[in-house]
Amino acid sequence: MEAAPHSPPAIAPFSSLFDPPAGRMEAFNMSKVYMAVTVCQDRNHREFTPRPSEKYSPGYYSYVLPGKAGENIKFALDCIGGLQVAHLCSTKKEATELVETWNAAYKANGEYLFDSPAF
Repeated sequence: MEAAPHSPPAIAPFSSLFDPPAGRMEAFNMSKVYMAVTVCQDRNHREFTPRPSEKYSPGYYSYVLPGKAGENIKFALDCIGGLQVAHLCSTKKEATELVETWNAAYKANGEYLFDSPAF
């Protein structure tokens, strides 16, 4: 007896391998996350001029880092030198309030990095 010929299985298009699950497209595109992050840097560090002092002088500042669902958060955080805190917030307003509170505390303690921040 001869074996019955068979057709190969259907192969899904390459682009469909990266599509979100059915019914989740709206949530996938609309989900945003906000992180309140704090960074510590040496106030005496200079790239192009001599250090004003050899003493380590830490300075802190916080800011909001936005993101979307599906983004690699670890990669984004690994790119931030001196990262101390990364706090996930459900809304931009919540993250902004947290950042403003942290920066006010750093200013009150004399630990704020900038005299007049650009952000």
